[in-house]
Amino acid sequence: MIKQEPMIDIKCEPSDNYDTVNITCEPSNNYDTVDIKYEPSDNYDIIDNKCEPSDFYETVNIKCEKEDLQYQSYDCSMDSSYKKQENSLDFNVENGTHLLSDLDSCRTIKRQGWADSTSGTYRTHLKTYVKFWEDYKLKPVPCDQQQTVELYIAYLFDKKHFAYSSIRCYINIISVLHKMHDLKDLVADFWNIKHLLTGVKRELGASQSCKAPVTPELLLNVRKSLDKSNHNNVVFWASCLTGFFVFLRPNNFLVKGTFNPEINLRRIDVLSCSWGILLRLKVIKTLQFCSKPIEVVLPYLHDHPLCPATAMSNVLALAGDPLDPLFRLLDRSCLTCIVFLNNFRFILQHMKMDQLRYRGHSFRRGAATWGSKVGLSDSAIKLLGYWSSDCFSRYVDTDIEERLKAISTFSSLLPR
Repeated sequence: MIKQEPMIDIKCEPSDNYDTVNITCEPSNNYDTVDIKYEPSDNYDIIDNKCEPSDFYETVNIKCEKEDLQYQSYDCSMDSSYKKQENSLDFNVENGTHLLSDLDSCRTIKRQGWADSTSGTYRTHLKTYVKFWEDYKLKPVPCDQQQTVELYIAYLFDKKHFAYSSIRCYINIISVLHKMHDLKDLVADFWNIKHLLTGVKRELGASQSCKAPVTPELLLNVRKSLDKSNHNNVVFWASCLTGFFVFLRPNNFLVKGTFNPEINLRRIDVLSCSWGILLRLKVIKTLQFCSKPIEVVLPYLHDHPLCPATAMSNVLALAGDPLDPLFRLLDRSCLTCIVFLNNFRFILQHMKMDQLRYRGHSFRRGAATWGSKVGLSDSAIKLLGYWSSDCFSRYVDTDIEERLKAISTFSSLLPR
């Protein structure tokens, strides 16, 4: 298990040098993010920064507040959209309130530029980067020199013991922060950094630790361990088959946190047909902008224990209103992704299996592997899994039987 380090509160107070501020870090009660509030400082060209725990867990909130409208401009160093320009914004009593309101709206819209999963990933990467520059007393943005990036790579290599693929991901936060300030991307533009990453790749290798796929045999064993008369088990089993037959991670169709009718599935989003079930999804990772309807098919497999349409019909047979959450438990709470995965791993542990080898991705990986094994074409797998590129091939596990068949065919017509 990876021990998470707590996020920190960053408090900035006026320094003796009027061109900068002093930064002190204290432990935070909020491990996800911080709010950054800007208030006028004694130096009229800069502002004092105070960071407090945020109630908004998706991203960093940047708030600019002005106690006195007599100040002429602000320099919000965390976001290039609000930096002081050569022709600074003039605030006055008449238009200051409206302008601040527009800035709030702009910040709200910009937060939507990243998907929730991306925001969560950047939070994790930012936490590690903050710990690094705090320990080494370095300037985070902009980096003083490319050696700072090289030192961070060495820090991730020696101190954090990350894999090569993780190091590549974690240093991306430096690129993101610099782009936010309209600064040069040090990671992409310097040969020495690319060369150092090549050395890390050669030292550690580029292999990734992939989670085990969910197979049809595993699903059959899971089904045997469930009491089908239990309300919660009916909902859980339908979720298992939905993830497998729709090639989706559970967080693509289950609730993450609080139920949102604009995103999460309701009973009204399920349509029974003669051939099976038509499920209307709102948003998934590969189709985030609702550019077209996301309609997935759950076929009827008559008298088959893995029939997804039958499992979904059993969910619809439970008491509920059309606008209720689709995957609702007996206590009227929603089946969340975390609860689902915890229950799935508990069942695997009860079956004497290594439950740590399985995650939400295991359903998507298992579906792609099974599709390849039964002879589906690459285009068919991409269609069912909503892949727009060939990255799905990383999910497909080729077993030893297929390799043996291939080499037998290869060898059968050799001349004697």
